[in-house]
Amino acid sequence: MHIVVVNNIAASTEQTRAYAEYRVFASLAPYSRVVLEIEVCLGSDHGDATHVLCSVKVQTASGKGIRIRARGRHAYDAINRAADRIGERLWEHAAAAQACS
Repeated sequence: MHIVVVNNIAASTEQTRAYAEYRVFASLAPYSRVVLEIEVCLGSDHGDATHVLCSVKVQTASGKGIRIRARGRHAYDAINRAADRIGERLWEHAAAAQACS
């Protein structure tokens, strides 16, 4: 599982990038056999810092791409919401794949 974090928040620190990597990894670790690559992008809403956007793209071993977006009041809030959502989406994907086999 390869994770890339793109941090486009000017006031953000290396700690924010590391937290995003950790939080998404922790959420997707149960699916490590089906996840190949993950890209996490952090940015602000319309160039201001009132809301932070976090998008997560996952490339699976089956070739399917899964993408979610989350918005939060600050970077950690957006990261937490995105990590929870992508974990739920991968759980649904894994359940559907298992039902087809």
